[in-house]
Amino acid sequence: VAVADCGHKQGLNGVDNGRIWFDHVRVPRENLLNRFSDVKPDGTFVSELPTPVARFTRHIGELVSGRVFLSVSANNFSKVGLATAVRYALSRRQFSQGRGGEETPVMDYLMHQRRLFPFVAAAYVYGTMANALKQMWLNKTPSNMKDVHVYSAGLKPLVTWNAMACLQACRECCGGMGYGSANRIGDLKN
Repeated sequence: VAVADCGHKQGLNGVDNGRIWFDHVRVPRENLLNRFSDVKPDGTFVSELPTPVARFTRHIGELVSGRVFLSVSANNFSKVGLATAVRYALSRRQFSQGRGGEETPVMDYLMHQRRLFPFVAAAYVYGTMANALKQMWLNKTPSNMKDVHVYSAGLKPLVTWNAMACLQACRECCGGMGYGSANRIGDLKN
């Protein structure tokens, strides 16, 4: 028997994953991980779940909660970064229109708006989708578990990819202040 830790993970280091290998090891039947299926003494495989697809769906269901959690959390991280970047852009002023004139808030510049506004819109859309998925998960039944699996498998990568791009844009839109630990953008990216 060999075991190994999967090592440090960025962002989810509190989740401890590992691997185990059995080489020429006989596992007693009473020690099998057999919540949904079993092996009879004669070696016959039996399961309360009638098809391989049903067995797969039931087993993969254990991973779905993590996908739902990551979808909701990643979007919340985007919202925190956006709150920081938008507040900064509204308070930071740069370049006046004339001699002695008042400087323009950075948010008034079209380029700044084009960097942040699509992420603000995405945060609303992904937030609505993630909350709907969370409700599906909380009210799951055996009949809708496959849908929950499919939606979570599709939404999680979209929301997490968006969150990484959003937080990078937020950091850049804050200029040098984007590197400060007080704004938490760096921590949220990791």
